[in-house]
Amino acid sequence: MSLNAKSNGTQKEIRLMPDITTPPFASEDGSSFYYDFLSVDLTSREVIKNRPSYFNFDSDQLKSGTVTNYPTGTDVNQPFIGYREVFPAHVSLDGRSHIVVKVTEFYPVLGREHYAFFNTTGWSAWKTVNNT
Repeated sequence: MSLNAKSNGTQKEIRLMPDITTPPFASEDGSSFYYDFLSVDLTSREVIKNRPSYFNFDSDQLKSGTVTNYPTGTDVNQPFIGYREVFPAHVSLDGRSHIVVKVTEFYPVLGREHYAFFNTTGWSAWKTVNNT
């Protein structure tokens, strides 16, 4: 959302208008998070790699190591398609942050969710929830 102000004589009207120039997601191929599922910025909420992103990786990308830190149990013999979100619970300039990364899988298991949590010093193991 962006703030747009209009002047109507001496009275000003301020309306919130959706920002139609910026898509609601950062990338469609995982490039915004550098093909590393745990690549986040610990000091700022408003950076591109912390924005929601679609991804579509083929098995060659998974096997070759082009894609890293993907959820445990991902079948590297199949494409891996989904949506990645970053939820900064607490962001600190000194990097002592709390952040959740959520991956919603579209393929091969529709609706399966994976979570990893950064708690000031390191990442938890991936946790998987099967919503099928």
